[in-house]
Amino acid sequence: MTAISVALATYNGERYLEPFLASVRAQDWQDVRLVVSDDGSTDRTREMVAALWDGAAVHRNTAARGVIGNFSNAMAQAGGGYIALADQDDVWEPNKLSSLMCRMQECEARQPGAPVMVFSDLKVVDADLNVLGDSFFRFTSKSLKASNPRDFLLSNHVPGCTMLVNDALMRMALPVPAEVMMHDWWLALVAAAFGVVDSVEEPLVLYRQHGSNTVGAPMTERLFSRWFGRLGEPMRRLDSCRRQAALARNTLLAFRDRFGDAAPPAVQATLRTMLDGHTVGRLREIRSARTGETRMKAAIVAAMI
Repeated sequence: MTAISVALATYNGERYLEPFLASVRAQDWQDVRLVVSDDGSTDRTREMVAALWDGAAVHRNTAARGVIGNFSNAMAQAGGGYIALADQDDVWEPNKLSSLMCRMQECEARQPGAPVMVFSDLKVVDADLNVLGDSFFRFTSKSLKASNPRDFLLSNHVPGCTMLVNDALMRMALPVPAEVMMHDWWLALVAAAFGVVDSVEEPLVLYRQHGSNTVGAPMTERLFSRWFGRLGEPMRRLDSCRRQAALARNTLLAFRDRFGDAAPPAVQATLRTMLDGHTVGRLREIRSARTGETRMKAAIVAAMI
């Protein structure tokens, strides 16, 4: 079998690390290699990895890199080939890697040499793995069908812990710029702009929510509140839109700085409109996009970029 490297970014992860590693060991894909970038854990994380996975490549950062830098380092240390990103607190279904690799190979056969990212659905679970939602994409405004660069202009759709990426994408995307919101948004945008983004509908990850997640499942917007549903909600939502617009602009600027004229002409045109154009043009760009937001919020965010 082709080797798959699991790029795991850790920081004080001892509480959930053992069940996560057990689920990776239980994969029905046989050639799995573990590469860990640890961001200065002060608990037993590194010792646990060494004890639970013989031969794991563990790299300790000499200075704190943060989430983006830590994942960027994990992917770089994994080297070439195929890389699956991993969170230290999730649990994987046994067929996660084999299902993603099957879809990856289909995509690469259709478009040889292209940067490819494939991903899956997730089950959202609590700290004890009790299911809160049997489909991340059914309970959020994110989309399994996101694949066009426009879909990733305002926000990300794809949790990094579901991703399998190929070497062509890694060579193009690394290092992840420090100014982007998250590494997974950057990877999705690069793959959509230059290659292929595809998905597997089956939930292949138990996405653990425990109160300390760096980025959790945004289920509350759909399940518990409306746009102007509570006293004080309008101002909170407006502040959220401002922050999201700033993050989107930083991500698009980083993309233009990195790729410039190397980006496909249609992507360059979209970037000009989003970064330098008028509000009407930005709204037209996202009109048919799967933005990952409600239509009202997407319009407000686009107007603020």
